[in-house]
Amino acid sequence: MRKDGSRFWASAVIDRITDADGRLVGFAKVTRDDTLRREADEALREAHALLEARVVERTQEAERRTREAETARAEALAASQAKSRFFSAASHDLRQPVQAVRLFFDLLAARLDGTDNQPIIEQAAQALATTEELLNSLLDVARIDSGAVSAAPRAVELAGVLTPLINELAPRGAAKGVALRYVPSKVQVHTDPTMVRRIVQNLLDNAVKYTEAGKILVGCRRRGDAVILEVWDTGPGIAEPHLHHIWDEFYQIGNVARERSEGLGLGLSIVQKLAATLGHRIEVDSVVGKGSVFRVVLR
Repeated sequence: MRKDGSRFWASAVIDRITDADGRLVGFAKVTRDDTLRREADEALREAHALLEARVVERTQEAERRTREAETARAEALAASQAKSRFFSAASHDLRQPVQAVRLFFDLLAARLDGTDNQPIIEQAAQALATTEELLNSLLDVARIDSGAVSAAPRAVELAGVLTPLINELAPRGAAKGVALRYVPSKVQVHTDPTMVRRIVQNLLDNAVKYTEAGKILVGCRRRGDAVILEVWDTGPGIAEPHLHHIWDEFYQIGNVARERSEGLGLGLSIVQKLAATLGHRIEVDSVVGKGSVFRVVLR
């Protein structure tokens, strides 16, 4: 025990004593104090235990946060799927009354044709057409997201898909002074013709809507083992900051007031979703003031 009353541990060793020439002249017993070493060992053990406790605590905290995040993701996914299933199941019930309104409206319009009510009929017809377009777009997105839309790929000659579309949309372009041209092709691809038709229809709808002058060109070409279906337009073009967002739902360029006559901004979102379902890739290049080109890469 030290003079201050604290205990210490000591160890004894035997040292050899030699003279200047290195000859052994005797032995000496030396006592060494091991207190500092033992205190250091104890401090090291305490630090190690504290570190282990912190590691356990942080691991448990990370696991808790992971569980909470997984639960939140699962709940969000379940809510989204429930919404999509609802819209998908209600698709027929929602479309049926609108179709009935369209039937009665056409009968009424025929009776009032040539009367003073003609301007009102024309405005109502435009409003009804916009309603039908928006409803169909919403229901299409819901059906795709819910997995209700499945591809049925087969050998398809693209001319059989594109020619009717060009004939259908050419009058709309001509009414604006925009020429809609199609370069005929006999190329065949393995895809779902109904879904590809909807993809091209949405691309052409956008091109006709936003091109005020010039032309729209549709054609196909080969790139290695792929077939590239292209839609060119001489519209306003898309600025670089917008290019990565045009596929987002409800994203519209230049429609800050959210005019419903301009749609909901779902056309390109539907294009991307359908392309992903088919395993096709969508590419886009655009120059502001000169126009854009959208490419569907089919294999």
